[in-house]
Amino acid sequence: MKIISGKYKGLKLPKAYANTRPTTNKVTQAIFSKLVNLVDLEDFVFYDLFAGTGAMAFEALSRGCVKVYLNDKNKLTAYKLKLFIKKNNIDNARVTNLNAKGISMNFKTNENIIVFLDPPYNFAEKYLAKVFSAISKANFIIYETSKKQTRRLNNILDANNLYILSDSFYGDTAVYFITK
Repeated sequence: MKIISGKYKGLKLPKAYANTRPTTNKVTQAIFSKLVNLVDLEDFVFYDLFAGTGAMAFEALSRGCVKVYLNDKNKLTAYKLKLFIKKNNIDNARVTNLNAKGISMNFKTNENIIVFLDPPYNFAEKYLAKVFSAISKANFIIYETSKKQTRRLNNILDANNLYILSDSFYGDTAVYFITK
């Protein structure tokens, strides 16, 4: 996989860890096409809480985001992401190795925030609710999931005063743009 557009266009991304389900180039392109029509990325900080290959965060940085934060609970994946950043002299990218099930987000009040959320399809609903609660202050949440998993979303959003701005479907993949 490679970065599709922007400053780092064509840069080959780190290989995915065995249990990673990377966002396809088609879905990535669709997400960013929609996103750049909603906001000026140069005004935003981008968080990828289940980073895997880092494709979404690096794409966001390549297209102009001020800073990106990548998180993956797998230590080897986080290490590969750090090596990738160092090897390619990428500024404004930080990697954490946290379990998103108990994550707490302390966003700076003066930052515009986009959070990309693509948990494993079998991620337990009780943990998903905690993650949404932790990130509910973000300006935009982009949630990628299986079409089969979408039933549980409305209750979680209602509990956090969030609503779906738009949704799109690509085969078995559903993508939701969520806001306050």
